[in-house]
Parts: sequence; structure tokens; C-alpha cells
Amino acid sequence: MKRIVLVMATLFFVAGLSLAEEKKEDIKFGLGYSQFIINNNNNDVAISQAAYRIWFNDTLGADFTLGFQNSSTNGESNNTFLLGGKVLGKIVSVKSLDIYWLAGLNFGSTSVAGESSSLFRLCGGVGAEYYLLPCLSLLTELDMSYISQKDNNQFGIFASWVPQAGVRFYF
Repeated sequence: MKRIVLVMATLFFVAGLSLAEEKKEDIKFGLGYSQFIINNNNNDVAISQAAYRIWFNDTLGADFTLGFQNSSTNGESNNTFLLGGKVLGKIVSVKSLDIYWLAGLNFGSTSVAGESSSLFRLCGGVGAEYYLLPCLSLLTELDMSYISQKDNNQFGIFASWVPQAGVRFYF
């Protein structure tokens, strides 16, 4: 698990450095925070995620997330690890607002009281990113997802201002 985290952090760092060296007018990248809700032991758990977003040009981008959650409920240890990625495409872009389509997947693992299960999520939907400043944005997303988790497969629409929200700071 530590090796995977170290490899992903190194990849994010190297990608950021290489893009900073070759920065073009239309490429922008940002770091930020997102939340994602999963069902862990029949309780909804908000997973905090570090996020890396890059817009390759005015219409196409990608978003990568890495999340951890360590908590204790009723004396039982709950641990969650998530890794995700999305492809983004702008539909409409006005002065301070971008509306985009998204397609992505997440995978990870959860562990409750020593019993672990894997998680897989495939999604497609739309999102909105509002720029408070040219380098600071708030975002929210609405998606239709298939989530597979031990004894808990779900298909449905998942949306809210809190669960699918985030903030990005662009460089």
C-alpha cells in the first residue's frame, strides 16, 4: 500500500514539474481538495481526497484524486484508500463558469474491524467549476455511477453540494 502511494505521489510530482517546464498559454494545472462519499459498513463515509487537475487545452482535461480515511466507530477501526481519475471535456465556458462532461473511475479498499473489501466505481456525468479568482475555483459534480463493493453493488445518481464538491488552486 505504501509503495503504491509513493509511486502515485512521485508521478504527480514529476508530471507537475514537466508541465511547469513546458508550460504553454492554454495548459493550466491545479492542486486541490475533493470529497467523495462511500458506504462503509452500512454507514456513509466522506473520504477526503487530494486532487490534481490539468486542462490540456481550452476543452479537454483530466482530474486525479488520492484519498485516505482512518477513523473509529464503536471501537472498530475503519480504514479506506481510494485512487481515481476522470477525463473532462468543456461543454460551455463563460466568464467565470465552466460546465463540463466527465467520465472516470475510482478503485480502492476499505477495512472495517479487520474485514476488508475492494471498491470499484465507474461514472459519467456533468460538473460545474466556478472561478472565484483566475487561479481559484469551486466545483461540484453530478454523475451516474456503478459502484461495486463487497455485498453492496449500487447503480444510481450520486450528487450533492457536499459529497461531490471540491476546490482547486491553479498555477
